[in-house]
Amino acid sequence: MYDVTDFLHRLDHLHHVNPNQLLSDRLPDLLYGFVKKEASGSSLEDVVEHHFRGVGKLLRGKLVISVSTFAKCDRSDTIKIAMATELLHNASLVHDDICDRDDLRRGNACVWKAFGSETALCFGDWLIGLSFKLIASLDHPSAGAGISSLLAETLCALSKGQAREFATKPVDNWSEYLEIVRQKTSPLITFPVVAPLTLGNLQEEISIAKRAITELGVAYQIANDIEGVLGDDGHENPLGDLRRSAPNAVMIANVERTNTHFHNSGHRPQGHDSIPYCLQKIDGNISTATADLEQLPADLQAAIDPLVRYLKHSIRMRTTVAQRRYA
Repeated sequence: MYDVTDFLHRLDHLHHVNPNQLLSDRLPDLLYGFVKKEASGSSLEDVVEHHFRGVGKLLRGKLVISVSTFAKCDRSDTIKIAMATELLHNASLVHDDICDRDDLRRGNACVWKAFGSETALCFGDWLIGLSFKLIASLDHPSAGAGISSLLAETLCALSKGQAREFATKPVDNWSEYLEIVRQKTSPLITFPVVAPLTLGNLQEEISIAKRAITELGVAYQIANDIEGVLGDDGHENPLGDLRRSAPNAVMIANVERTNTHFHNSGHRPQGHDSIPYCLQKIDGNISTATADLEQLPADLQAAIDPLVRYLKHSIRMRTTVAQRRYA
């Protein structure tokens, strides 16, 4: 178990190593050590042991580290932002599982399933508190205020997007669907890029990178919705969007395009082409994102590339069956 301050001190005295690569490699241990220490002596100790048994890929935290290298951020601030990002992401997972009533997370029982919804809710809130605590401790207080504001905006967007899923009025048009996706899916994949660039005061790069990653986030969510409708995602609760009346790209495209066809022709279409329509949307999102990414400096493109490759691979995997059926 690593202590952040001690690790950074030792890192400064290591030679012939890539410090940022070592920081990335040790991120799981640093994150676990931090939350374990913070939970010590509390009723959340067992929850921490359970939830952080497998910490996942930590893609967002490692992304903070790679982008911080480009932005020339202080190493201590970098690791704090990386851990804060992962804590907020984990809080969103815990809360999502309560809302969606999913039973499993990373092969283990979800926190709400293992400890009850009340404890899970408190645990998620605690993780959010820890993320702000880390940002408040940044070595550059003026920068910390800006990053805190970004983190707060991310949390607000996530909450609004999630809450919209449970509103009584159904989402039945594409523009509203996109607004929800941009609130619910994009913030937690743009923050790890925008935060270090903000710390480095790289305003021009921020707008381009944010736009590109948002487009990829939308494409990812549409692909996920297609996979869910086709029942090929291996989810514990297949067709969960249908059962919960949650916004789903395929269903919304079907409603919107059917209504448009009826308005123009006076009769309902024979069958529908909603999935091909969604596949075209994905292609458009990826093309727009690619064009934006090419405007960024080569070193920043390289820093963001692990996220881009992950999203594009995930999109490909989630649309393989649909591409075969509707080619």
